[in-house]
Amino acid sequence: MRSPLLRTVLCSAASVLAIGLAGHDHTHEHTSTGLEFHANKGQWPDQVLYRCRTTGGAVFVERSAFTYVLATGGPEHGVRTEPGRDLPWKAHAYRVHFEGGRAQDERGLEPKRHYVNYFLGNDRSKWAGRVPVYRTIELQEVYPGIGLRVDGHNGFKYDWLVAAGADPAQIALRFEGHDGLRVADGLLYVSTSAGEVIEQRPVAWQERGGQRIPVTVNYLQRGERITFELPAGYDRGLPLVIDPIVNFSSYSGSNADNFGYTATYDSEGHLYGGGSAFGIGYPVSLGAFQSTFGGGTVDMGISKFLPDGTDLVWSTYIGGTGNDLPHSMVVNAEDELFILGTTGSVNFPVTAGCLDPAFSGGSLPPFGGSYGFTYSTGTDIAVVHLTQDATDLVGSTYLGGSGNDGLNQFVPLLRNYGDPYRGEIIVDSDGRPVIATSTVSTDMPVSSDAYQTSLAGGLDAYICRLDPQLTSLLWGTYYGGSGNDAGFGVQQAPGGDLYITGGAASANLPMVGASADGTFGGQVDGFIARFSAADNSLAATTFVGGAGFDQSYFVQLDVQGNAYVVGQTTGPFPISAGVYSNPNSTQFIQKFTADLSASVWSTLIGSGGNENISPSAFLVSDCGQIYFSGWGGNTNPAGGGVTTSTTTGLPVTSDAYDSTTDGSDFYLMVLNPDATSLAYATFFGGSAAEHVDGGTSRFDKNGIVYQAVCAGCGGQSFPTTPGAYSTTNNSSNCNLGVFKIDFQQNVQVNIDVSAPEELVCLDSPID
Repeated sequence: MRSPLLRTVLCSAASVLAIGLAGHDHTHEHTSTGLEFHANKGQWPDQVLYRCRTTGGAVFVERSAFTYVLATGGPEHGVRTEPGRDLPWKAHAYRVHFEGGRAQDERGLEPKRHYVNYFLGNDRSKWAGRVPVYRTIELQEVYPGIGLRVDGHNGFKYDWLVAAGADPAQIALRFEGHDGLRVADGLLYVSTSAGEVIEQRPVAWQERGGQRIPVTVNYLQRGERITFELPAGYDRGLPLVIDPIVNFSSYSGSNADNFGYTATYDSEGHLYGGGSAFGIGYPVSLGAFQSTFGGGTVDMGISKFLPDGTDLVWSTYIGGTGNDLPHSMVVNAEDELFILGTTGSVNFPVTAGCLDPAFSGGSLPPFGGSYGFTYSTGTDIAVVHLTQDATDLVGSTYLGGSGNDGLNQFVPLLRNYGDPYRGEIIVDSDGRPVIATSTVSTDMPVSSDAYQTSLAGGLDAYICRLDPQLTSLLWGTYYGGSGNDAGFGVQQAPGGDLYITGGAASANLPMVGASADGTFGGQVDGFIARFSAADNSLAATTFVGGAGFDQSYFVQLDVQGNAYVVGQTTGPFPISAGVYSNPNSTQFIQKFTADLSASVWSTLIGSGGNENISPSAFLVSDCGQIYFSGWGGNTNPAGGGVTTSTTTGLPVTSDAYDSTTDGSDFYLMVLNPDATSLAYATFFGGSAAEHVDGGTSRFDKNGIVYQAVCAGCGGQSFPTTPGAYSTTNNSSNCNLGVFKIDFQQNVQVNIDVSAPEELVCLDSPID
């Protein structure tokens, strides 16, 4: 069992040192909405202050100790090795004493808006009602000047807060009841009969002049006691940097050149990364569906990382003798991966009975030279459905006509480097894949209830729904006017309606209903189209933008059904009253009513110049927070009208993970609901020009980003985390890099089974 990576936390003291530790975290738990701390109101022994229940066990927090209870095996916790047979059930408890320390006071922080009741057994003295629930707790003055904060946002973690003048040498952890204790390679290993607990390396740092200054801190073991040494010392006169959790950052470990395209996640917090693998040398796992390079110049390289990034669960090629690329990925309720891509292979792996078993190719000149390869015989869309362990295909099919399919290949819609490989796949509420992409084919498959049965221009958006096994087209339609129009993003509303977004160069793009903006405004406009779940008709539409270039890349929906889009603009673009904004910038966010009849607000984000940040991931949480990830820098422009692209000058917050940039980095930000203020912003990158070559990455609804990167190109650096699967770029040029960052925002509370089944959001903004 592994705990997530470590972190430091915010302290209110003017000058403090924080040493962050990750305690035991049962598998899966840190990827949910977080752990809960239930106060003791008499239902447990007096020394217990709080209990934190984790999958397969619990942690009891006391004034002078933690008590861990671990369980593995049996029907509930076991790994089933064959039908009807489980591993034996084992349980183990051990205690970690704060030797010489005892909290003088304690308090629960971030209370949840529900309570729990403990009415178990017939001994009323052990009953407790209206027990308060917290996300974080704090033990004050465990040692003189040293407190302890225990956090459940991302698994069970605890952080020692050392105030100015206090001596961190006071902290001593004495282990009792375990089977073995050792420090190796900076990690702390606790052996028990129920498995091995691994606590990651402690982390500490401070800030000076806007620069992060790491503070070296190590475990020091003396028998059953663990203390901390700070061999280089630290500046007691400086405040600590405040940071979200960087769960992990890793290279793919490929020996072959390997470009980053797309990333997604599953219910357990695994990160799936996908990119182009240039030949032999991409890491593949034993039993993977395709263990050898298929041919051509590139295959899809797809890898599933553990939630903490320390290893691969599986890794595989997917491709034939031509060139094959992944654009977008998503998992279903069974955590089976769907991939949307493009293929130039006549022998792309497809399954028996699939929708379209034959490669159709394309009619336009070869495409793709600036990306290291060409589609010399054109492209079809490829849709793949892998088994959960990636040892086989549930389904796989071509999807295409006589022209190039799946590519956005026309300037000015092709604006950023990587824009040809946009498009998105999602899974609807019935587990069926839904795709938004683009085509030049006049003979794409359409359904009898298609809104638009034929190609209207040079390039049209194409939207379809397939069955999970990829054997039949359940619905398919073109959407476009007489010019070039591209489909980039898709989301499903709670009632089943589909929202599509993209870029339109057609003044006669089909418009229905009372649009917020029914008039084509310029060279390119963004658009949103809503298709009805009842009859697949076009129910509502709007353009997005004004007289200049405006293109929308992602669409998101809030719980009320309002639609949000993010994109790029050359302006002018309206900024609403009362919203956070960076006037004259080249990125917009706009919110529309569910029926697309009105704009609720719109704003610009950036530095007030020609940043031209290419959007890579976008989310609106269930409580309305807005998350954005994008990149800029030397890899742009792509010849689509971008004259400058840079991350220099973008605003970051005081608690940024990385407040400096070389101009070619990722930029990540969070806005409070309705964009009223900036909650968080940071850079992420090294000395290389970080970017993606196309495709979608994703935030989950808890605000954790799962991002793919084309990393380390040209032998330059990309930041990786200690213990990551691959901390080195093993190729001669680039690697698929991936990072997972939890922004640690208190945006959502899920009521548990002892309270009403409803979503409760915090009233105050994130700070």
